Amino acid sequence: MEEIRVIILSVVSGIVTAAFLYWFSLMIKRIIIPAYQRIAYKGIDVSGDWSGEWKHSDQIAFNFSMSLKQNAHDLVGTFNVLKLKSGEQEKITNMTVQGEIWEGFLSLKCRTISNKELSFGSALLKVNSSTLDGKYIFRNLVKAGDEIGAFNLLLVRHNEKT
Repeated sequence: MEEIRVIILSVVSGIVTAAFLYWFSLMIKRIIIPAYQRIAYKGIDVSGDWSGEWKHSDQIAFNFSMSLKQNAHDLVGTFNVLKLKSGEQEKITNMTVQGEIWEGFLSLKCRTISNKELSFGSALLKVNSSTLDGKYIFRNLVKAGDEIGAFNLLLVRHNEKT
């Protein structure tokens, strides 16, 4: 009987130790390291809302809005693309954004939120005082076009846009 008690106590203590170590590692990864990075990071802050537009042709234009949250070099957020045809809304594409900022450039990876239309893209943007300027390449969902599309992307801080 004593052996069973020792085995059960050993198993329970092992489970409790594993749970504690898992909780402790999560606390370090999700609370302590991000807090330290926020305190130690001395680079540019690009968090906030950004917007821009791109005219594809006389009939087709795109409006962009991006919202970024920053923790040191790491970025997450959303990127929304509104397609206008003859001034009327044709389509909205909502994407999640992950990336990083390094040496004055943003490197972003975008993926659609909805599984109904799977698209993705990448952007490399230069950080200026109140603009993000660069290139965006993406999987083109238009059936008649090239499968890979690209255009110049210029985003302005939302609160500074005139």
